[in-house]
Amino acid sequence: MIRLPSLSRWLATGLALICLVGEARALDPNHTLSQYLRQQWTTDNNFPGGAIEAITQTADGYLWMGTEKGLVRFDGVNFRLTSSFSEFSGDPVSGLTTDGQGRLCVIFWGAGVLCYRDGKFVNLASILRRTTLEVVSSWREGDGATLLTDLMDGILRVRGESVQMLASPTVLPPSLVLGMAETEDGKIWLGTLAGLFYFADGRTTRVTGISNEKINCLLPVGDRELWVGTSKGLYRSDGTLFSRVKLPRAVAGVQVLALLRDHDGNVWAGTTRGLLRINASGVSFSDEGDFGSVGINTLFEDREGNLWAGGGRGLESSGA
Repeated sequence: MIRLPSLSRWLATGLALICLVGEARALDPNHTLSQYLRQQWTTDNNFPGGAIEAITQTADGYLWMGTEKGLVRFDGVNFRLTSSFSEFSGDPVSGLTTDGQGRLCVIFWGAGVLCYRDGKFVNLASILRRTTLEVVSSWREGDGATLLTDLMDGILRVRGESVQMLASPTVLPPSLVLGMAETEDGKIWLGTLAGLFYFADGRTTRVTGISNEKINCLLPVGDRELWVGTSKGLYRSDGTLFSRVKLPRAVAGVQVLALLRDHDGNVWAGTTRGLLRINASGVSFSDEGDFGSVGINTLFEDREGNLWAGGGRGLESSGA
């Protein structure tokens, strides 16, 4: 097995341009986006999973991708479409998360959730004495616990093999939850097809100051900021008010599908047009052409600081 920490030595031979390591930061915030070394694996070129909805990394160094065809593992050289989940064979994976020990949880769209425990995958539905779970969004808490929104059970917190119900479905927003996040004040934010809500003190409250449009993704930053990706642009709250983030005219109202803050403080936005980077120097935009034209659905920063973007046509990585 070639683990990702060893990947840089392989890449240095020129077999692929994913990252360069050493004392330099993997994604220098002073570089333009065109200066990053980039590599793509598309559905037409070596990627077996189809559209990617989620990316994560486990303690053993593997990268995992949740795709429309199932779970894909990347060892630094090869992609492998995992077929070991007989009960969910062929089901699309809509979400991935890891616990505090770096163990994997796999969320199958409308089918269930499997979490790796003690050398095997455990079906969370069996813990709840259900035949299945209908999880529509997830969030990893700072201590490694996972929050899930389930159509039948509301908001759940998974810690190890313990599953706790935080909110019943009756207090959830009346619209499908597409994204969720938790801020340091304990509020659980819920992005829906019809606007933004938060859950606190046993009830759900609609957020004003932001339009009632489709909310795709959420990103808390520090103890006050919340970034919100919508179907018609990007918003940011300073803890009091929401305001629209000023973007280049060509992408001012673009649909934002994914958000990430990297270790250097850059905020990245995956959109239906391409990739945005926002930092103290301003906003940079990279038109991904064919790769981005069907949307960048998910963003992930690995342990070496390299950026991974998954979209409708496959996978892309960027390093300095």
